[in-house]
Amino acid sequence: MKINSSVLCFILLVCKRCHNPEKMSRTMPSQTVAVTHKLSSQEKILFKKKRQELIFEPESILAFVLMSEEYQKSYIEDFVKNLLEDIDHSSLTTRLIRFVALLNCYVANSSISVSHCEASLGLGIQMDRFRYHTFVNSLSEQAKLVFIHLRESTTQISSIRIHPLVAKEILKQLSAIQPQSCIAKALLLDKVLMDHRFGRDEFLKFIRDLLIRRNKISRGDPDDSSFSPLIEHVCTEKDGLQKAIKLLEVAYTYFGKNAFVAQQLARLLYTNKLFIEAQHWAEEAKAQLPHDTFILDTEGQVYKKWFYEQHDALEKAELRPEEVSEAIGTALKGIAAFRASEKAPKSETVSLNSSYFGEVDVGCRLLQLISSVNVFSTKEGKSELMRYLLSDNIPDAVKKPWMKFHGQLKGMQKSIYIALECISEDLSYYRTHISEEEEELDTREPEQVSNPRKWLTR
Repeated sequence: MKINSSVLCFILLVCKRCHNPEKMSRTMPSQTVAVTHKLSSQEKILFKKKRQELIFEPESILAFVLMSEEYQKSYIEDFVKNLLEDIDHSSLTTRLIRFVALLNCYVANSSISVSHCEASLGLGIQMDRFRYHTFVNSLSEQAKLVFIHLRESTTQISSIRIHPLVAKEILKQLSAIQPQSCIAKALLLDKVLMDHRFGRDEFLKFIRDLLIRRNKISRGDPDDSSFSPLIEHVCTEKDGLQKAIKLLEVAYTYFGKNAFVAQQLARLLYTNKLFIEAQHWAEEAKAQLPHDTFILDTEGQVYKKWFYEQHDALEKAELRPEEVSEAIGTALKGIAAFRASEKAPKSETVSLNSSYFGEVDVGCRLLQLISSVNVFSTKEGKSELMRYLLSDNIPDAVKKPWMKFHGQLKGMQKSIYIALECISEDLSYYRTHISEEEEELDTREPEQVSNPRKWLTR
């Protein structure tokens, strides 16, 4: 749109907070200008001059330093060190700082409503005209320095947050006296915050993301993570695995036996080779959502990893049929779980082939194990194995030890063939993308996602 310079015109500027201003600007270039926190070289000089004027006004200095120095790490470290030096660690305000820092460090664009903060600080019901001032006056000097006050333009809901870099440094410097596992557990057990009704749905979504949401490069995260960044950090603490398990158990109880929290517990446990416990939590998840494809796939993954562990522990020379019975039983449970996942109803957005991959992986490894049993390991034994798997023939040596498995073992050839057909079709014709929520529940291994054809030729 061209503007005639000789004609008086009125320009109305509307400022709106946006998480991706550059993208919005590209979408509507004639109507939108992206304004970010980055300053030009000339602007930085002006900001530094203003910073000198504000050196003795601590409530204003932080924003100017961060903008003029572009979030210089050493300044943030010194700022947080000074902030925590004389802080009262037992006060309710400091407790609130820890909770906000934890959320803002790990959950993008998260915040806590002022209503939640008032409840946490025990301020009670206030008159609207004095409410905000009462809240601000109740904060410690440290809280006034780090809290960023926001107001949602559509709902007019006021909330607070801490800049993620400052939040990360606060947690880092607190780690000696207050590890993140303790802060997270205290947050989950804080009934005043967790049960506060105002803005509860959004707040609980932030908590779920804190515990379950994994990093994905495909979503713009710096890396891919197997678990939520918080859980991965907690696992690095002293006795971290037990702390992470306890944290998820507390979340499972609070969220009313949530199946997806139980699923994360099962994944965490089988990753650390605690298979009996992983089996328990996979069954808990299935009890809540018995027909969910992701939950059933996770159950299959538990048995798959368990079978691999049993398989690798066996001496491969001269194995007797009874020595491999337990491993065969575990493998067949995994195959059954993967098949149940394959048959489970799926939304139109889901084309989950993880279960087919799992069935083929376990089936091939199981065939390898069976072929190493002394009955089938000789040259003549290979032909005997083919007759056993593809006909009604059952060798006397395996008749009793494998009594429970004959039917399932004889059906493997057909089921593996069908699974490979489904994988081939999926690779040839479909490229369905699952939603962000469903991506959190996907248990596929990286190779299956990024290079499935390489997986097929292994």
